[in-house]
Amino acid sequence: LVISDTLRAANLPTYGYPRQTAPTLSALADRSLVIEHAVAQFPGTPQSVSQIFTGHRMPPLLMGARLFAIPSRAIPDNYPVLPRVLKERGYHTAMVSSHYWWTDDSRLLPMLDETHIVPSEDSYAPFHDLHEPILRVLDNAQDRPLFLTVHSMDTHGPWADPEPTWTTGALPPQYAGYDTD
Repeated sequence: LVISDTLRAANLPTYGYPRQTAPTLSALADRSLVIEHAVAQFPGTPQSVSQIFTGHRMPPLLMGARLFAIPSRAIPDNYPVLPRVLKERGYHTAMVSSHYWWTDDSRLLPMLDETHIVPSEDSYAPFHDLHEPILRVLDNAQDRPLFLTVHSMDTHGPWADPEPTWTTGALPPQYAGYDTD
């Protein structure tokens, strides 16, 4: 499961965007089921990630976002959380991320066999810094089925606009950073 934090369908050619921003993802979409009408219940990472892992509209928060929201204190053992369910069925479960809200108080991390939260001097590390831990997870999975979550932050920004004025009809300058091929 790859989560590209704040990546918008509006910026992907699969959904009609005119620039080729994600050729590999487009090739995968060509041979996959593409969901065209999905709506997040709440426009925030802790809620959206919790929904992805539980399938519930208003699940307990799984990230440790203490300053953002009041997380639940416990999650019942019978509450379905994808990595926990898969782990119970013999999967090796792991996460690699650089998101700073995956902290010691995150409810999801104890449900995983392996976690790699990559530190950064900035808010979060770029995707290429996640490569080594991803390879370690693949090595550790051995003969078991694997459920790996990679939570990337590259599309989150922040992108500084070097020229705050731009003409109508042109892509704003910050898209040069967001729309890298």
